[in-house]
This record gives sequence, C-alpha cells and structure tokens, in this order.
Amino acid sequence: MQEWIVNYKYHGDVRMAAILSPYLKEVYEKYKEYQWVVLPSSPSSLKTRQFHPTAYLLDVADIPYQVPFDYIGDGVKQAKKSKKKD
Repeated sequence: MQEWIVNYKYHGDVRMAAILSPYLKEVYEKYKEYQWVVLPSSPSSLKTRQFHPTAYLLDVADIPYQVPFDYIGDGVKQAKKSKKKD
C-alpha cells in the first residue's frame, strides 16, 4: 500500500486511482446515506501535485462528495507533524 501511495500521491500516477475504485464503490454502497467530505489541501500541495488525491479517488469511483471547508493551515505538511505538544 505504501508503494501505491507513493506512486499515486507523490509521483502523480493518477492511473493508480482505478485500482481502488471498485473497493471505494463497495464501501459507498454500504454508506451512501452518509455525507462524504473531502478536506482541502494546501494551495502549495495542489500546485505541486496538480490534483487533489482524495477528490480524484472519489471522482474516479463516481462517489459524490462535498468540500465544505476552506484551507487554513500553517503550511506544515501533516506528514511532518507529530502528536507531541511543543
């Protein structure tokens, strides 16, 4: 899975989305009454990647979603953060 994430998210291989599409559709059928939400990415991440990884996965799987929030991050990537309080 780690290799899939690296290829999809960091190398921009959007063809990888098709691999998860059938599984996402299966989950969606079970939870279609729920509101599916995509959290916004930072403008710098979107500029670098040229696509929103989560939104693209849902688009390929034909799953409706909302993006109800605006990005108000601190510019530090989530992967670089820790749970420790400073």
